[in-house]
Amino acid sequence: MDRLKIEISQLFGELMPRLSLSRYNKLMGHPRAEFAKDGKGNLYLGSVFIDPGYRKHVLYCRADNRKWYGLDRDEKATLVDEEFLRQVIAS
Repeated sequence: MDRLKIEISQLFGELMPRLSLSRYNKLMGHPRAEFAKDGKGNLYLGSVFIDPGYRKHVLYCRADNRKWYGLDRDEKATLVDEEFLRQVIAS
């Protein structure tokens, strides 16, 4: 659980400067021990929500590689990278 808190804190440090230029200027994280799954069966921990009002993706830390992905309502995973952030900011 402590490791997940550190991962979420690092994600906040990376995303906040970029998101502060958009209407989405808040992040909310939940370091839960519950697992989430994507459509391919990959397991994820924790959850981070982009606010106010961005609901296309919830961000999760993938268990096998510790990278952050946005999962949409169809359980499709998208790596949280520069392109992902550009799309969030532009939406």
